[in-house]
Amino acid sequence: MKRLLFLTSLFLLFASTTALGDWNEGDPAKWVQLPHLTSEGMDVHATTPNVLADDFLCTAPGEITDVHIWGSWKNDQPPIDSDTRTSDPGLLDFRLSIHSDIPSTAESHSMPGELLWERTFRGSFGEFSWRHYWGIAEGEAWYNPDTGEYLPGNEQLVFQYNFHIPSGERFFQEGTESNPIVYWLDVEALPILGAGGQFGWKSSPEHWNDDAVWADPAINNGIVWNELRYPDGHPNQGESIDLAFVIVPEPATMVLLGLGALLLRRGRK
Repeated sequence: MKRLLFLTSLFLLFASTTALGDWNEGDPAKWVQLPHLTSEGMDVHATTPNVLADDFLCTAPGEITDVHIWGSWKNDQPPIDSDTRTSDPGLLDFRLSIHSDIPSTAESHSMPGELLWERTFRGSFGEFSWRHYWGIAEGEAWYNPDTGEYLPGNEQLVFQYNFHIPSGERFFQEGTESNPIVYWLDVEALPILGAGGQFGWKSSPEHWNDDAVWADPAINNGIVWNELRYPDGHPNQGESIDLAFVIVPEPATMVLLGLGALLLRRGRK
């Protein structure tokens, strides 16, 4: 009976957490790459036609219910609402997609493969939430890999964007402990016509696997994925860039993950 009450409480805890818009460090998650919140952090241009992607590992099957990313706006200038003439960091759409993995070879870096899931989240329909997450007094850099533009100390305001995926539209991850699967998360910001603003996906100091990648279909006449590395002039120049995001699975999956960890700890005692 105690075990049943424990599992029920755990389930309700995770269910209530994933129902909230914001994600805070320490909240349940399946994959976490926290944002770089120092002057060495950088925002990489992820506004259409630029698309950025980073890889993550799945070791337990289940639906993805939420995705969270961090970013900033070039020159700290979010889109402008034409009616109120005030800045609105939520005045845009986002296209998120999940892809299979094309592993690295001796001739090429790893990159996204087959499109497995895609959804556009409309800011005007309230399909995502955002909050002012942090302020960095010394500022962080802006980088556009498409043009090579690098602007140290360009923006100070960090925002967190939260995407809750409706039931029936979620992607089901199929990785297991014995057969882990690498997926890629792609992000493309889609500003509202006339509102302006250039969104950058924030870097993460937490490196896993290969570099993040970028593509500009407009100049490449199709998707050609390029490695993301810190540009010349940055303290980490030449090193791999990873991007800041969180993947949250369905609450039942989190219960199983938590229970597995608990049993593992008990077994070690």
